[in-house]
Amino acid sequence: MDSKRIRDSEISQFEQFIRELNKYFKMKSIGSIQQYYNVEKKLNFDNELDDIKNEKERFQMSRQPLEDLHDDLMKFETELENQLEENMDDFERMLLTLTDEFIQAIEAKVAICRKAEDEYYEKVSNHCFHLLDKVPLEEMGVEVTPQLCEMFEDKESLTEVLADCHAGHTSSFYSKVDNIRERCQSWLKEVLLGFRNTYIEGRRRARVFEIHHFMETQWDKLNSTKLSRSPSAK
Repeated sequence: MDSKRIRDSEISQFEQFIRELNKYFKMKSIGSIQQYYNVEKKLNFDNELDDIKNEKERFQMSRQPLEDLHDDLMKFETELENQLEENMDDFERMLLTLTDEFIQAIEAKVAICRKAEDEYYEKVSNHCFHLLDKVPLEEMGVEVTPQLCEMFEDKESLTEVLADCHAGHTSSFYSKVDNIRERCQSWLKEVLLGFRNTYIEGRRRARVFEIHHFMETQWDKLNSTKLSRSPSAK
């Protein structure tokens, strides 16, 4: 339970960190956009008052802030991607460490069970061999079945049956460990893939599309303003 609590806490903290990081860069982007709007508004106002500047010069003056805005937004996106990748790598290493520690803890407990099984096997073997040597099968106080007769036929038969039982118990321990290990590794792969698809790849695609769409809208707006001011439009 402690391992699960620690793991869930680390995942929750990482998700919160990603939200805060996205929020921080979103505020930086909003600041640049607002700065562009302020420059655009001032340029439009100045251009309306200044009839001396030709249309090409006006357009170039309006174009540069928009290009600067695009550079800023893409720069912020690159910075965010780099930080996300770096922290995602740290997150992967942390989860891998926690998973390995959990598996090692399971293996340690199974080692205790294996030791107990060895001790039990030794005690049962000694007891059974004592019965084989000292007590007739009919006097053991149990139902004499064909299987029991075959088991206590001689020392070799008894040794074989006991060894098979011991091997079966031991194998079940290792099978459980293998099953737990496979489930842990499958869970780890699924979680990390989900995080990368959501917070790295998916977020990147959505954000780049958002930036391109926003810039296209602004360019269309700028071009329509240029056309509306051209002599042919008057």
